[in-house]
Amino acid sequence: MKIAIKNPSPLGPQLTKWGDYHFGLSLQQALEAKGVEVVQHYWPEWDKQEDEDAVLVLRGKRRYQPTGKTPAYLWVMSHPASVSPEEIALYTTVFVASDTHRQLLKGQITTPIERMRQCTDTTLFKRDERTLEESIRQRRDIIFVANSRGVNRDMMRWAGEVSLYPALIGRHWKQAGLQSRVKQEYVDNHELPQLYQQSRMTLNDHWGDMHHYGIINNRIFDSLACGLPIMTDTFPELEALCGPSVLHVRNPADYLAAIRYYTYHYPELIERTWALWDKIGHDYSFDARAEQIIATIEQQPATQSATVVDTTPKPLHQPSPLPQWVDKEWNKKAPCQLLHLDPTLAGIQALFAHPSINYLSAGLGNGPWHVPLETRCTHLAEDRFDMIVLEKLDALETLDESERQTFLNALSKRLKAGGKLLAPTLPQWLQDTVQKAGLTTTAHQEYSVSRK
Repeated sequence: MKIAIKNPSPLGPQLTKWGDYHFGLSLQQALEAKGVEVVQHYWPEWDKQEDEDAVLVLRGKRRYQPTGKTPAYLWVMSHPASVSPEEIALYTTVFVASDTHRQLLKGQITTPIERMRQCTDTTLFKRDERTLEESIRQRRDIIFVANSRGVNRDMMRWAGEVSLYPALIGRHWKQAGLQSRVKQEYVDNHELPQLYQQSRMTLNDHWGDMHHYGIINNRIFDSLACGLPIMTDTFPELEALCGPSVLHVRNPADYLAAIRYYTYHYPELIERTWALWDKIGHDYSFDARAEQIIATIEQQPATQSATVVDTTPKPLHQPSPLPQWVDKEWNKKAPCQLLHLDPTLAGIQALFAHPSINYLSAGLGNGPWHVPLETRCTHLAEDRFDMIVLEKLDALETLDESERQTFLNALSKRLKAGGKLLAPTLPQWLQDTVQKAGLTTTAHQEYSVSRK
């Protein structure tokens, strides 16, 4: 059997710094250990063909166009809202990273769906040879390994609320006002296991869309494999898997309570961490994922190929068409930092994958978007966006006049100088509010996210 992995990591000098690169490499090694021949195709060379028996797409920002001749399998591990039922219909089978996402898709598609959560490379991420007692004595620091991406992430917001900060390891924290907290900006993938083995606890959080779809990120599994206790934001699927063996937090009060528990009950916490991985570790290795992939492909009749439907995406190397009212206002000579507010799934799918857009979605409260907002927009760094697209007005209409003004005033601070707020319509109440906030607003009476 020969499998071609379509890896979203872009070719070039930064290739090995992408998490998808290391994920694909670990998966390749696990498949090869079971006798499978594997080739990796990195973006944009996804249209290469090397007589493979099957194609496995690691779904990131880019969509892949199956040929219809070779069975194609899709693994949705992140950005789930950007994947439409029409895209899934192109594949022989889709793997999704949570039971929640699987249940949401059932009834919408006829393509077979299997749950296949994220995992870790147990040849790299593992406990060292120290005993539990030795490990407790030699570990140092609470760490948080995360990039900001212009967002004041929950863990750092809560840490600030109670003035108990971790050792921050990551990039782009200057806009969030936390650069002074950065201990190190980047750690190579092969150095992460040692960092985890030497640290006392790690903080972890998920993007809002991962919450919504119940997708557990791979840092949970990497940390557990190294015996590193975890404090994490939480959702039902994560709680069901890990139970009390990790510290679940939802707000600053939970954060403070978790730090207190960690301080006074550390031996018990690390013992529970080790016991959890001993129980579930075999099921969250690349070896287990390779077994599932091979079994799924082998069960597929040899004569069946991927389904091709009329609603295919545009050809691989062409950008997705933008909604017309956004397209008219965007200067395409420069990349656009875009915030998509209260988006629909169709709107996310139209804007997310565009190669010249640095995309972030957000909404009031929880939903299928990256960042959950409250009216002061404290999650978002200031002077961040060239364009804010307010796709629909439903959430704003539920706010009273004072709350609307607070929200729009906060948004005005998130726009760069000369940035615009775009709205499909401009009712009088919105016009009055944005004028008070000092925003330049463009309204269009017709709005559609359908593809041309």
